[in-house]
Amino acid sequence: MIYLLLYFEFFKVAIFTFGGGYASLPLIYDAVVQNNAWITAQQYADIIALEGMAPGPMAINVATFVGTLIAGVPGSIIATLGLCTPAMFICIVVARFYLKYKDQNLVQSLLSSLRPTAIGLIAAAAITIFLTGIFNNGDGSIVMENFNIWSVLIFVGGLYLLRRSRINELWLIVMGFGLGVILYPFVS
Repeated sequence: MIYLLLYFEFFKVAIFTFGGGYASLPLIYDAVVQNNAWITAQQYADIIALEGMAPGPMAINVATFVGTLIAGVPGSIIATLGLCTPAMFICIVVARFYLKYKDQNLVQSLLSSLRPTAIGLIAAAAITIFLTGIFNNGDGSIVMENFNIWSVLIFVGGLYLLRRSRINELWLIVMGFGLGVILYPFVS
C-alpha cells in the first residue's frame, strides 16, 4: 500500500508543479511531512542539503531520497517514477501545443501569469527550508530556544560568496559541510 501512496503523492506533486524543481519543494514538503508524516521537517531539510551534492535534477533527487527513507530502494524507484510519469506526458503535450501556438497572445499571457506563481512557490520552499535550518526544530515550527546563530552565519557567508564571487555551488556545499562538521560539536 505504501508503494501506491508514494507513487500517487509524487504524481500529484508533478501535476501541480510549475517552474521547475525548486517550485516542487513546498508540494513535496506538504506531501511527505505535513499530510502523511512520513518524515520530519528536519529530515526534509537534511534531504535538501544532501540533494545538492548529488548529480541530476533536484526534484528527482529529492523524490529518490524520500522514497528510500520511506520504503527502501523500491520506494525510491516508485517515488521517482511517480514524479517523472506525469512530467513526461505533460511535456510531450505542452511541447506540441507550444510549437503550434507559441506566437498567440493568449499563450504568452498564460506564460506571463505562471512565472510569478513559480517564483512564489520557490520562495515558499526557500523560507521553509531556511526556518528549519535556522531553528533546528525538526517539526517545522519556530521555537526561539532552538535558534542557531552558526547556521545564520554559514547561510550569510554562503549567500555572500554566491552573490559576490564566481564560486562554484559545489564548493560552497563542500565548505558548508566542512563548517558544519567542525562546528557541530560546539553547537549541539
